[in-house]
Amino acid sequence: MISLASARVSAQGCDLDESPCSGCGCKGGPGYRHVETQRCVGFRQLDTLCGSPPTARCVPENAPGTGENRDCALRSRGRPARGAGS
Repeated sequence: MISLASARVSAQGCDLDESPCSGCGCKGGPGYRHVETQRCVGFRQLDTLCGSPPTARCVPENAPGTGENRDCALRSRGRPARGAGS
């Protein structure tokens, strides 16, 4: 029997949950929604789209799971995670 409630996959060493969820950050992202586009912002676009601090142009939603995939998301294209090794 296959359980749809726990649809976890592993991609490039990352454990990703593909089950439905609600709110920015629920899949482990930073948890911010861009005010103009009304879309969730990923870690790679956070500084560019939201600014510093992120609340300058984005609204925090911080759904359960927010931030859990930060290191994975930032290293998936060969870039080291910010703060790695410090």
